[in-house]
Amino acid sequence: MIHTCDITLPGKVQVGEDSWGRPIYEDHDPKTVKCRYNAKKVYLKDTAGTEQVLEMKLFLLPETAVDPQMTVDHIKDDRKNLLTTAKLVADTITPRYDAKTLHHYEVYLKGAE
Repeated sequence: MIHTCDITLPGKVQVGEDSWGRPIYEDHDPKTVKCRYNAKKVYLKDTAGTEQVLEMKLFLLPETAVDPQMTVDHIKDDRKNLLTTAKLVADTITPRYDAKTLHHYEVYLKGAE
């Protein structure tokens, strides 16, 4: 994997308890993971004509925690250059298998660019 990105999972995590023993919750912190970012132009044809859209896909290692409501941002190359400034969300997550074991995840992203 030649890129890195920050993944923020939805929901909250318990970080401790207050003086009354009640749990204290905070949002998940972004986690920087290795990935591969791929963006390409796709042409969609319908009755109204042809429309050009940008298809963004992220490849993640099998040990990466994924969630359909996660957000992805700060996608960088190996030289720490930002590849996109958008805050993206997962559209679909597809696990890919090699024989019987999970090889990687393909995450299609949606967001504004």
